[in-house]
Amino acid sequence: MLALGLGVGCELDTSPGNDDVYSYNVDEIAAGLFGKLSPTMTMNEWYEATQWWTSTPEAYDSWTQRNGYLYKDKNLKTPFTGSDVLNENTVVYCDFSFNGKGKKIGEITGTITLDNIPHPATKVDIYCFSYNGPWENWWSLYKRINMSNVTGTSATLNWSLPVYENLKLDSQATFSLFVLPGDSLDAYEVSVPTGKTISGANANIGDLGTVNIRGVTLSGTINVTDNGQPVPYVEIYVTDDGSALLGTTCLFSPEPTDAAWSVTFGRVNSNKTVTFQVFGYLEKNGTKIVDRYATTSSPVRIINNQSVSGIVLNID
Repeated sequence: MLALGLGVGCELDTSPGNDDVYSYNVDEIAAGLFGKLSPTMTMNEWYEATQWWTSTPEAYDSWTQRNGYLYKDKNLKTPFTGSDVLNENTVVYCDFSFNGKGKKIGEITGTITLDNIPHPATKVDIYCFSYNGPWENWWSLYKRINMSNVTGTSATLNWSLPVYENLKLDSQATFSLFVLPGDSLDAYEVSVPTGKTISGANANIGDLGTVNIRGVTLSGTINVTDNGQPVPYVEIYVTDDGSALLGTTCLFSPEPTDAAWSVTFGRVNSNKTVTFQVFGYLEKNGTKIVDRYATTSSPVRIINNQSVSGIVLNID
């Protein structure tokens, strides 16, 4: 009965103390989700996106039927529903260890230089992974790097990562970056060559060096209509010649002809011929009205990870 009452917005009858409450910024749970083209998402969408490792991700509304709720406030009075809208600064609260790592006990810090930043609105998350010893000692951490003052294509930045009580510290860790360009819906991963030993809950581990985060950018214009009418929301999927997804971008209320688009994704291992699948909707997450492969005047090929511009996509 309690679970049913919470599901329709009733308040929990207890007010736990601070020692009983766990809190997480949503960008500590999964990286590369919030960007210029996806500044918000529902709780259901976010929770499904955190389950990148499964082919059948579960919605938050379904998960709550077995596991309780995430809350909007530290007093655990107002539970989230699946339709609530989150952004990258949203904090969730609960009375259990949502990430399985226990309570926060500090943060590790350091610096890193990002080179060849691909887009002015690029977002970057730092990811730390320790794999020393048996599997129960493995752990990983995520957090967004603050790039609000970055104006050029290179910058030296401070970063921090939360540390939790159940992590086995004094261990060797590796790092990588999840890069979400401002023209893309998908992040790509870039390895950081420098590893570090995490010696304590509030360790400053110094500089991780310079990391080139350049991607491959495809750009051009698109001509797309539905029965001669404009399409309110368009998504462009770029796949390689083996049908693997390389990147996705979206357009809100594009012009029917010559609408500009671009998409940036991670560098590829070999030269690729790419195809473009275009979806159109009455609104984001709305009714699909277009599902076609675009035609181009000549094949589009990525050679030596060089960007390609001037691509005209036609939806006949």
